[in-house]
Amino acid sequence: MNDLVAPNSGLRRPNQGLTPTNRVKQQRPKPDLLPEEEPIFVLKVELDGGENIQHIKVFEGQLPEDIVEDFGRKFNLSERAKFRLLE
Repeated sequence: MNDLVAPNSGLRRPNQGLTPTNRVKQQRPKPDLLPEEEPIFVLKVELDGGENIQHIKVFEGQLPEDIVEDFGRKFNLSERAKFRLLE
């Protein structure tokens, strides 16, 4: 019997160079959707008498009133506390 396989028969010899580890595509790291922007400064805020310390990152173009309003909503700050943050 002839050991050669007809070229168009659909039968192929297994590729000896492939192994389970090199057969799988290596995953590329996913690029960030937006480049990470550096804050222009970071404000350290002590809440509850210093027991809870939070950092507010301030980026260029942000309005101080919006930053304080968002922070105040997140941590349930009083109007007086929000006013003091804006000072």
